[in-house]
Amino acid sequence: MTEFDRRAVLAEEEAFHDRMIYGHDSRGGYFYDWGLSAEAVGHARSLLGRVNGKQILECGCGTGDEALRLALAGASVTAIDISAGMVKVTNSRAKALGLDGSVKAVKMNVEALDFPAGTFDIVYGISVIHHLLIEEAAPRILNVLKKPSGKAVFVEPLAYNPVINIFRALTPGRRSKTEQPLSFEQIRRLGSGFRRVSTKQFGLTSILAAGIPFRSAFTAALVAGNRIDRLLLKTFPSLGRYCWISVIEMEK
Repeated sequence: MTEFDRRAVLAEEEAFHDRMIYGHDSRGGYFYDWGLSAEAVGHARSLLGRVNGKQILECGCGTGDEALRLALAGASVTAIDISAGMVKVTNSRAKALGLDGSVKAVKMNVEALDFPAGTFDIVYGISVIHHLLIEEAAPRILNVLKKPSGKAVFVEPLAYNPVINIFRALTPGRRSKTEQPLSFEQIRRLGSGFRRVSTKQFGLTSILAAGIPFRSAFTAALVAGNRIDRLLLKTFPSLGRYCWISVIEMEK
């Protein structure tokens, strides 16, 4: 890909995410609002550990939900997003909550992080890596982490489930034109410079709850699916390949 082509891709990504702010979030759906990915995100949050006093870089901050949550827990958060609109909303929300001293959002691409080496205790992101050129982003993530204790945690979609891939093909408007779910090879390349990399997968049978439009039934199906998933993945770890989400933990 030429530099010109990449600039065009990034411009499309920015425009797509800007549109999400103004009532055109084409990814929307009750199953997101009702917590289809909550178990995976909850696990990722647990991996961050105690964040009080930590310097955290959140990649792909969106409208600031995670940045604000981290700041309320005592972290100092630098939140970045490719969308200027998302950055503006995050900063406005932080100011309204009196958290503008703890949250600073800036427009920046992970492929071109502009921070001194060893700035952050934690780099964190939800659904951001699969938008990026891993060869560009991975060394920059590694560089900005403190040594030897720096940690990166990401929540990302996986590429292998055929049913999910059919859904993706039938609903192209729910995602940007250039994003692609991750392969395990891409995850390996992402973590190649780290001393330890681990993954945990979520969303095997529990994703079936997405077809239920009634909240109480959805919640019951999701709880049951999560329990079944934990049992299946413990008994047959190879089934993790067919999960919807991987939580990636990398230690410097």
